[in-house]
Amino acid sequence: MHLFSIFYKFTFSSEISSALCYLINKFVNIGIFPPRPPTSRSQPSFFLSSIPHIRSRTPSNPTNKSYSDFWSSILLTVPTVALQSVLCSLFSSLLNSVQPSLALDDATSTRVLIKREAEILERVIGRITPSSEREVLWEFATGIILNMSKEWTESHARLFVCWISGSGTDVNGNIYLLPIRHWCL
Repeated sequence: MHLFSIFYKFTFSSEISSALCYLINKFVNIGIFPPRPPTSRSQPSFFLSSIPHIRSRTPSNPTNKSYSDFWSSILLTVPTVALQSVLCSLFSSLLNSVQPSLALDDATSTRVLIKREAEILERVIGRITPSSEREVLWEFATGIILNMSKEWTESHARLFVCWISGSGTDVNGNIYLLPIRHWCL
């Protein structure tokens, strides 16, 4: 059973929040959140092992947001030094299965993959909205994305555009930004 699922079953209280914050801090200190995907299976990576579970728990339906809110609440309690490591690890863990030759492919399967990964970011971190409680998350997320020392692949650039554009939908699910939506989907 996934560790965060155990905590998710309980009411999210300050005790659980501080315990998860402590746990994530320890994980960051021992290298469980690497800045790049591991090159061998013996290297630890929290998100490479957890992404399939997170994907199965983050619904496509924006009305069922409890698991997404849980993740956002966790990330908001993490100290800023650890938050940078967690977000960088999350970003680099996505799209590992996409080959570089398919990064700009317009095939439906590639577009679906990009949109699915963008929905994970939307469900875990949230949408870009003017919100004071998510300001820290957005500052770190955009700082990591725009970091000139980190070289993101074209697939990641496409993922970030899709996520920032809201996967081509507004909060109510209405389609907008058609040129960007078509490219990121």
